[in-house]
Amino acid sequence: MTQVRKEVYLLFLLFLLVVFLLHPIPVFADWYQEGHDAQHTGYAPDNISAPWTYNWQWNGSCSGGTRCSTTDPQVGWSFYIPQKSHLVAGAGRLYLPAGDQGVYAINQTDGRTAWRNASVLSYCSAAYDPLTNSLYVAGKNGVLYRLDPATGNELGRYASGGSLNLAPTIGGGRVFVVSDNGVVFAVNILDMSLAWSYSAGSNAQIPVAYSSSRNMIVFGTEDLYVHAVSNQNGIRLWRVKPTVVNSTDGSTYSGVDGKIYNNYNYDNGWPVIAENRGVVFIRMHQNWNEGIYSVPNPPNYSPSSNAAIRSYLNSVPELKNLFAMNLSDGSTAFDPAVIFGAEEFNSQYMAMPPKPVIKQLPGGKEIAYLPWRNGQKCEAGDCNDPRWDTVMGEMVLDSSTVAGYQAGDLRFVNMSECNNYFITDETGNVTMSGDTFFYTHWLVTCPFRITDRNSSLGGTYKNPISSQKQVSLMYAVDGNGSSCGVTSNYYCSGTMRTYNDSRLITDTFWSYYNVARPYLEGYHPSYTIIDNSSIYILTRAGNIFAISTPTSSCSLKSNGDADCNGAINILDFEIWRREFLGIDATTKADFDSSGGVTILDFEIWRRGFLGV
Repeated sequence: MTQVRKEVYLLFLLFLLVVFLLHPIPVFADWYQEGHDAQHTGYAPDNISAPWTYNWQWNGSCSGGTRCSTTDPQVGWSFYIPQKSHLVAGAGRLYLPAGDQGVYAINQTDGRTAWRNASVLSYCSAAYDPLTNSLYVAGKNGVLYRLDPATGNELGRYASGGSLNLAPTIGGGRVFVVSDNGVVFAVNILDMSLAWSYSAGSNAQIPVAYSSSRNMIVFGTEDLYVHAVSNQNGIRLWRVKPTVVNSTDGSTYSGVDGKIYNNYNYDNGWPVIAENRGVVFIRMHQNWNEGIYSVPNPPNYSPSSNAAIRSYLNSVPELKNLFAMNLSDGSTAFDPAVIFGAEEFNSQYMAMPPKPVIKQLPGGKEIAYLPWRNGQKCEAGDCNDPRWDTVMGEMVLDSSTVAGYQAGDLRFVNMSECNNYFITDETGNVTMSGDTFFYTHWLVTCPFRITDRNSSLGGTYKNPISSQKQVSLMYAVDGNGSSCGVTSNYYCSGTMRTYNDSRLITDTFWSYYNVARPYLEGYHPSYTIIDNSSIYILTRAGNIFAISTPTSSCSLKSNGDADCNGAINILDFEIWRREFLGIDATTKADFDSSGGVTILDFEIWRRGFLGV
């Protein structure tokens, strides 16, 4: 290459670099908002490699796993977290609205509190936007705040005029928030001006989900209608009630949060969109006895096939609780073979059942993962009573993904080492990263990595989709009956027993030892997010337990693999860009181990990306 050509080539590279720096690439691998993304899929694309190591706790146990009450969540347990507040991540920090305690930012690297804004009182999850490097928080006072994620200082606001207690959703250049009285506000993401508003005519119960392919939002209201609204102009596209019941049917119950609930409601859930399939899932709460025990009697456990479950639900349509609706018009896309199951509280009522997790397969097909009920577990002798009929399932969304299965059918996924935690009135949330899903029970978090989902597997309980248990987390350990004592790494390779409970699990992290953990009844199911190769488990008491993959397992780091997922791609460039510009305080893109992120690291990434 001549000197002139070299100079032209370098100028061209410089031009591309400037363009990339000024125009960030919209690749959203981080857990930026409720349910990971604007569709609330609950799925992160990166595989988490083993082994896992304990990183830190925040608002958790004190030294040695003891329980202490402090005013500093970096030291020990300090306060409960609102029921609708979950972790989100971005710019090297976790963000957690803590109700009356204000909004917290926590450094992902060491678990130290980065900042606290005590003046913003929010009771629901926040949302981070990487394009504007802003954190959006819905205030109970009706104000949507735009905060600086590095300092917590206010950058802008929009006053809605109504109380905001549902998580904001970012999509289509806007932030969507829903007031308690059912008004959606679409706020322009840069200048915080109102683009449009839409009044549903009924109180809102769940936040907005955004469909990027259709540029529309979906949400549900207290009258059990589901609304679809165009993001172009705020005009209603459709309004459909997917259930045969009315919100006022049956009795009401009092939650420990002081709120009176109708038996049938969408509260504490969110819509989940399968974008490629063109379907939105809506989950509905049901009465405790009706949802659990109204299955065929005897034997009080679920039917044992997809066809039998679907036939049963069609015979009693008031018990349908998971709805698959076409994004095009709100009509029924298919009937999932899923009977109600959720966490029970005080033998009085149930939490919202877990929402499905949407995973995209190579080629664009989508599948869903969620707990489901199938009588084959009891017929195999693995049920202590009919409530134990819950298993883990993989749902197909059409008739061509797995031969012999139609949309809404499920296959069994192996969870044998956590069977004692799959109980119908103890059913917890599920999230997923790559091939690993996290089942977050009220006593433990059970992760499993799917190893083989061949079409010949999953048809029966005894021949499930293959999976391998990963290191679990037991929230509180009983030293009597456990094979490990207190350790600095909060880990035991042997067997441990849950505190005040007789259930066991092996190969597990733990948080509290020989003492009851803080515990709060009500709609507070634990929830796990996965971000930048780290796992963050938020328990119902508000404890954050952080688990990381050792950096030594990042074999391609020196070639440009910033997120250590075994591939060098555009996601790694975006990490470099943000760190190079100082948007993120991390140094994951320090490929040459110089102690900082420089232009030389970009060249390392470029060569690795192009295979030079």
